[in-house]
Amino acid sequence: MKKKNSVGKRKKDETGNFFFGIILLGIGLFMLFNRVYVSSSWYSTNFFRFGRYGFSNGLVVIPLIAGIVLFFYNMKSVIAKLLMGLGVVLIVFSIITSVHIRLMATPLYVYILIMVLIGAGGGMTLKALMNERK
Repeated sequence: MKKKNSVGKRKKDETGNFFFGIILLGIGLFMLFNRVYVSSSWYSTNFFRFGRYGFSNGLVVIPLIAGIVLFFYNMKSVIAKLLMGLGVVLIVFSIITSVHIRLMATPLYVYILIMVLIGAGGGMTLKALMNERK
């Protein structure tokens, strides 16, 4: 009978550790994300650059427009579909590469607290998930 109680108690401990770890991880990530500035400079930068010459970000829509024109001209055209796909991929890539992420100035003890919360929460969660069943 002791084995049943110890197995049941271990399951409860793992579940408690899992949820407590998730809470610590969530608090740490919330505090970290609260100190991050995200900005974009899509209009002020050049997407393609060859030497001193740069092409503006507006040029990334040309494959999309050409693909749409070709698609409406011939809906079975593989080239039109490839151009539209390339245009969408270029636009998404351009947006992602233009994002700037900056951390706000914060005292060292706050950063240490954030990292401890994230580390402890992640460790407790992983321990509960990866615990070997005996």
